[in-house]
Amino acid sequence: MTILLLLLFISLPLTGLAQEDVTITLSDSSTVTHISTDLEHIVLERPVKNKRYKNFCIQERKSGKVLWESNTKVSGTPMTFLPQGLLCATIPNGFKKPYTRLYTLEGKMLQKYPYPIVYTDADKDIIIGYPKKQAVCYRLSTGEELWTADIPQNHIMGWNNIVRLDENHILFTAKDINKLNLLTGETITRKTKTEANDVDLMVARGLTGLLGALLTGACTFPIGGDYIDDLQSNFLIQDNRIYHSDRTRMECFDMNLNEIWSCKFSSVKGTHAELRLLNDTLVLTADGMGKRFNQFTHCNSPFIASFNKNSGEMLKIDTLFIARDKEKFGKYPVIMLHPFYTFNESNKPTLITPGAKECLILDTEGNLHLVNKFLRSLRQYPQLETYIKGSSWKNYSIICRYGDHPDFYIIKDDNEVYMHLEPGYNQVSFKGNYLILESEDKVEFKLFKPE
Repeated sequence: MTILLLLLFISLPLTGLAQEDVTITLSDSSTVTHISTDLEHIVLERPVKNKRYKNFCIQERKSGKVLWESNTKVSGTPMTFLPQGLLCATIPNGFKKPYTRLYTLEGKMLQKYPYPIVYTDADKDIIIGYPKKQAVCYRLSTGEELWTADIPQNHIMGWNNIVRLDENHILFTAKDINKLNLLTGETITRKTKTEANDVDLMVARGLTGLLGALLTGACTFPIGGDYIDDLQSNFLIQDNRIYHSDRTRMECFDMNLNEIWSCKFSSVKGTHAELRLLNDTLVLTADGMGKRFNQFTHCNSPFIASFNKNSGEMLKIDTLFIARDKEKFGKYPVIMLHPFYTFNESNKPTLITPGAKECLILDTEGNLHLVNKFLRSLRQYPQLETYIKGSSWKNYSIICRYGDHPDFYIIKDDNEVYMHLEPGYNQVSFKGNYLILESEDKVEFKLFKPE
């Protein structure tokens, strides 16, 4: 089993990409799974004879020198490169708790945290976990305890909806909504209801699996239980007001979590949802989903509701008729909570955003539809004409079409096309001012130099 690391000098017909850089040629079903922020190191994963395990190795990107390699179970070892070293975590299986370890790039263990970790901040050199009932913050590089805080956990032992408010404060939901000072542990808490017992919700089945992973700046590792979690919207913050929905209500509060107004749901139960603003109207699109064991599962009827952002008055609420046209949309229609791009008649990318009484759903053939509450298609967007926004760098963003025919554009903030990438890639992303171009047999690193 071999992996070849070649220094190639490639001349691409794409204006704005450097002509010289490194290409990693893959063999034996190998994949590059992690790349350090400074682009100096990568993690390669390779299959081994025992299919319950896989091999990963840490190596220098340019020279190909292997610093450390090991076998791990296929269930997954989420990793992230930090200035302090390589942070590795286990994904729990059943009711076993996860643990997190910090290693040097050569494989020497520096710290071990044998309990759920919910947040990391490499810049502040902190890691927060739950060794007991209290949240405890440690110095990431040394393991020194810095502070404790009474932050009740939810049943899946993870923090959701993490938002950075300023240099020292984050907003998130655990059992309740919390505003946390990362330096001192001082916490302001607001009661909320974002989870429910699985039996009470009569969950039918899971639809979309999401593997728990270390996220940029934060990480959550649910450990399970018979509960549905993340029955909430995103936090929408404007003019020093925070808007949010949970299972029972839509609410507005100030930056210290003091209530300004709230509006209870009378005919529906809140689920996972997207909250957005159209002029002075708050539009809440609930997709009928929640998380169990970190997997999205259907739990209640989807709906669309609108509210006056100043008074909290409910202007309209419509339950979506999920039984309509099951052959076309499936038993539980997949509701798209984020806008997408398509190309207009002038061949310019156009962002498609639903109105206050509309939503986007995916049909069984992968096409997107703008629909009303009866799931009547107002307009169809074929799969080959729809793109989602990927990563960004400065004034440039990547829009992506996945599926059987991947396609990638780089666009400017004014939605003008800067570059259409040549076919053959299955993933393209920004890492700083570098483009990472992935295909079946290689990963290319190209310096992005727009004219």
